[in-house]
Amino acid sequence: MLFVLLTLMGLYSFHAMRIQNFPDIDLPTVVVTTVLEGATPSQLENDVARKIEDNLATVQGIDHVFSTLQDGVATITAQFELEKPIQEAVDDVRSSVASVRNELPANTEEPIVTKLDLAQQPILAFTVSSSRRDVTDVSWLVDNTIARKLLTVSGVGKVSRVGGRDRQVRVDMDPVLLQGLGATVADVSRQLKSVQQEQSGGKAELGLQKQPIRTLAP
Repeated sequence: MLFVLLTLMGLYSFHAMRIQNFPDIDLPTVVVTTVLEGATPSQLENDVARKIEDNLATVQGIDHVFSTLQDGVATITAQFELEKPIQEAVDDVRSSVASVRNELPANTEEPIVTKLDLAQQPILAFTVSSSRRDVTDVSWLVDNTIARKLLTVSGVGKVSRVGGRDRQVRVDMDPVLLQGLGATVADVSRQLKSVQQEQSGGKAELGLQKQPIRTLAP
């Protein structure tokens, strides 16, 4: 009789349990974001990421450290063993980064240390392709139509496009005409900068070398 009663109570409790499709989970993973304006990925690897990684490797409870590099930004991710309390992991990483701060290039911005927030990670990703549209048209379709439509769906907080092409304006200058006007490339750049906001622009080929550039956007 007692066994039957316990079974019934267990079944009732099971059906009464609250179910979450995407439960809140705190994984002991910490992200360090470091900005060094104008630096190439290879420079970031040698001057920033490797120094931070080597120091993080000595932190107790660390399981894996890896970096993602792009022009001007190094993102170092430190994954800890599951038993590590998340706040302790954040504090340990912050202390580790602070101890090598003086070894980083002088113009490096202050590293930002944050815990990985799974609630902010994408839960759905899909690919958009077309046999009739080029990359530019598909990018505009995603930005102007698909993304806006998805944002009207209840519960959707953010839609981001990865890949494709971003809007940009290319300015080609004729050296002969510039000379005739008594102007220089620097004059044009200053004029554009006075009416635009400066943003990261990747790299451009100047002669036989690739150089970091800045783009100007409204």
